[in-house]
Amino acid sequence: RTQFTDQAFGENVILNWQNVSGWATNTNECEWKGIGCDSTNSVNLLDLFSNRLTGEFPPELTLLSRSLVVFDVGLNFFFAEGNNFNTVLGSLSLLTDLRFDRTNMINNEGIPTEIGLLKNLEIFNCASTLYRGALNAAAFQPDQTRWTYMEIESNAFNSSLPSSIGNLPALEPLFAR
Repeated sequence: RTQFTDQAFGENVILNWQNVSGWATNTNECEWKGIGCDSTNSVNLLDLFSNRLTGEFPPELTLLSRSLVVFDVGLNFFFAEGNNFNTVLGSLSLLTDLRFDRTNMINNEGIPTEIGLLKNLEIFNCASTLYRGALNAAAFQPDQTRWTYMEIESNAFNSSLPSSIGNLPALEPLFAR
């Protein structure tokens, strides 16, 4: 429970997750709904899309920085604001698929430049978050050679697209209206 969820849903209202299969049980986390693991049983996939998650984004996600490849928490009710979330994102260097569209990720400086640290990134979707401000070229690095899909539309950016986006060699398509 946070101030954000109290404002959004009423004081002391906590929504139930859409699917909690396996969570908060004695089963191996690799068997939980929305979790995937590699051959060493390290968590490499978190797919909690549209699962009615609420509260503040957990910085403990950095504990998965040596294994997490896919992170999809789009269409949920949680929020994050500023540098803490950006630092967490930048630490997830193995990510190939990052999606947090239609959430309440607040950033007043455009897309976090920490995204430029994700050299394995292929898919990025931050559409309809609460991003605003100018887009910084440092978020889009030419050595991100695997980046094939970007969806950044329905935010409040107040600049043109940086030319560095055009230097992403594999990018196609780009949704940025």
